[in-house]
Amino acid sequence: MKKTNIYRRDFMKYTGLGVAGLAFPGITAASKDRDDNSSALGTFDRIYEKVCNTRFIDTHEHLLHESARLNAGDMIGDKVKEPWTYYANDWSYLFSHYLGDDLGAAGLDHVSWRKLYNSAETGIMEKWDLMEPFWPYIKYSGYGLSIRIALKELYGIDEVNRETIPALQQGYKELIRPGFYRKVINEISGIESCQVNHWPYHESEIPDLLHSDLDVGGMILGGLIIGLDQSYSRKAGITVKTLEDWHGVIDYYFDWYGSRSVAIKIATAYRRNIDFIRTEAGAVKDYFREIIAGKTLDPNKEKMLQDHLFWYCVDKATERNLPVKLHTGYYAGHDGLNLSRISGNPGAACELCRQSADTKFVFFHIGYPYYEEMIAVAKNYTNATVDMCWSWIINPVASKDFLKKFILTAPLNKVTVFGGDYFAVEMIPGHARIARTGIAQALSELVEESWIGMDDALWMTDILMHENASKLYRLNKRNKELGSIDWKALNTTN
Repeated sequence: MKKTNIYRRDFMKYTGLGVAGLAFPGITAASKDRDDNSSALGTFDRIYEKVCNTRFIDTHEHLLHESARLNAGDMIGDKVKEPWTYYANDWSYLFSHYLGDDLGAAGLDHVSWRKLYNSAETGIMEKWDLMEPFWPYIKYSGYGLSIRIALKELYGIDEVNRETIPALQQGYKELIRPGFYRKVINEISGIESCQVNHWPYHESEIPDLLHSDLDVGGMILGGLIIGLDQSYSRKAGITVKTLEDWHGVIDYYFDWYGSRSVAIKIATAYRRNIDFIRTEAGAVKDYFREIIAGKTLDPNKEKMLQDHLFWYCVDKATERNLPVKLHTGYYAGHDGLNLSRISGNPGAACELCRQSADTKFVFFHIGYPYYEEMIAVAKNYTNATVDMCWSWIINPVASKDFLKKFILTAPLNKVTVFGGDYFAVEMIPGHARIARTGIAQALSELVEESWIGMDDALWMTDILMHENASKLYRLNKRNKELGSIDWKALNTTN
């Protein structure tokens, strides 16, 4: 029981919830009001200090361009479908995205939910009126905790309530100045670089800080559900009539963006399992013609065509030595989870690895809640890496448990441990602090339970937080190439 109390007290102190926090990177591990003779306390402090002074490589974000945030008025766009498809210039934006899911699950009705995230129609105090009844019930979840930590670190706000909303609004607006991305990411969060995912590509304004994935999910799945996506073919300058034409569109994106990407990203697991089977073009070319003709494919034909396009994209990535990032596990949103489908992700992951031994597969979000199975995948398959992005705020305790078990089960170079997975850059500090605390807890518990030594734990910190991602995405080489991209000049010549 003593160890649990120590961890609770340390976490509250280090995150700054209720007492003064310790900011990255200059922390002092020892505290005058602690029992310095406690071996458990000393173990955690030493490891936490090392963790807080080690920079993350952030493998997954959905950040907007900084210029979009700087130039946002009350709202960009007109009517909105989701809170992250517009960008309110008020405090409610920080509580959208994942916390909006918890609000919906807690019972906030859809009409009120929309009002909360619509700055054009709802005042800042009216928004608090909508959220206040539910906040006490969601503030302790990983999503809520991440926000509370971020508000403390960014604005010095200890608690969200009616009295602090005006200060939160003022702090929100004052922070958004040229260069605030570097301030939040580098200085406050202790992150060296972020990998940003947008559909299909994020032409980064800050390419030395924000690297980009090539998102090919819409080339495999989205276009076949909503009708062939003409935005892809227009940019490629190709009129699509046949499967070969669509291959040409995909080739264009790989030729243009492949060398400027750190990986490809595929999030089709929201719509189907990742059980993609190699399927030859000749077997599905007529199905593609049906799509062009506006017909709806039966499920078996649709799956075969998707399977073919998946492997076409994966093989293109493999030729370019680009890792393939795949969503697995839990879904964003609420009232739409399909656990029976998600439970099949680990088995399908094994089959993907078997079908393409030369492809570097990265399985996102630890496959939560099936993370034991995902550890088994990484233990067995050379070409499988598990990524902890998002998982720390889905379930902080399960994520600590996952990392602790992974270290004792699978090769240490088969896991990457952080990705904020946010649209709002302001939310990254809270997620990063939760991850740092969880990493330190996992390592210190392993030391205290005599599975590893202190020197092992300190050495592992660099491997987990920095080295694995750097090697997987070849960042030492690519940082120089990506850091000098001038998109305006490139697009002028394209």
